[in-house]
Amino acid sequence: FDMVPFLPSILSTMLPMLSMAKQDALKVVFCGALQHFSESILEYLANLDQAPDPTVRKDTFGADIFGAYDVLFHHWLQSRDAKLRLAVVAALGPMSHLLPSERLEEQLPKLLPAVLGLYKKHAEAFQISKSLGQILEAAVNVSSRTLEVQLDALLVALHAQICVPVESSSPLVMNSQKEVLRCFTVLACCSPDRLLAFLLPRLDTSNERLRVGTLQILRHIINSAAAQMEAKQPFILSSMRLPLLDTNDKVKRAVVQVISAMAHHGYLEQPGGEVMVEYIVQQCALPAEEPEKPGPDGEDLAADSVR
Repeated sequence: FDMVPFLPSILSTMLPMLSMAKQDALKVVFCGALQHFSESILEYLANLDQAPDPTVRKDTFGADIFGAYDVLFHHWLQSRDAKLRLAVVAALGPMSHLLPSERLEEQLPKLLPAVLGLYKKHAEAFQISKSLGQILEAAVNVSSRTLEVQLDALLVALHAQICVPVESSSPLVMNSQKEVLRCFTVLACCSPDRLLAFLLPRLDTSNERLRVGTLQILRHIINSAAAQMEAKQPFILSSMRLPLLDTNDKVKRAVVQVISAMAHHGYLEQPGGEVMVEYIVQQCALPAEEPEKPGPDGEDLAADSVR
């Protein structure tokens, strides 16, 4: 609250310095500052009723933020230094909310593919997914038409992130998955039909990882975009018939979690819901297995954990 009213003068001092920054380490610091400035402005604007200076407006910052965006996106993001690229993408997320809406709309056709392209360059995807979620929210806020065009590429890239084999349950990996799921929430709210048309056919695939990943996304959007999914309940229920026949324990666990989410949102009262309840009861009655030596990721305990 004390600092944000001074940010216009800080930003105007800082902007000419961006083009003078030559060392990558210095550029990383500038990106960090721009990220925090943008987050602070957004927090300030979200709480204007408590702010000491209610005259601060979003458009006060638009021109300066766009000037900084120009340098970061068109010059620094191309750097070979992985640390700098991640610092740039971390800053672009919150900055996208402060760009004038017509500027954001004209940048999105280049910005979204550039951010998606980073998935191929970085094994550590948390920051990319987090920023992508912020950019998608900003795009939805300005009712962007670009999202329609980019939607297929977005869905394919995000789906692949969820279906990546998770080697560890480290907080960073788990957080990265959460950010990807948040992107799916944004897309479910703005294009529910296209999202389901993409997801549901992927329940009928021979690849276990893709089936489990698709079920995880489905469970998430049933919970996080409940209002948009309400009209689609019969459609989602009928597409769950096929996964019920799956004998793979990992898929079974994911199916059980989807049915649990459905139950919270009244799906099981629809025609076809009793089949889901039956399925749950059958899984409760799975025979206990002889404990073998657990596999590398606890594979042999899977039937137990389904039950």
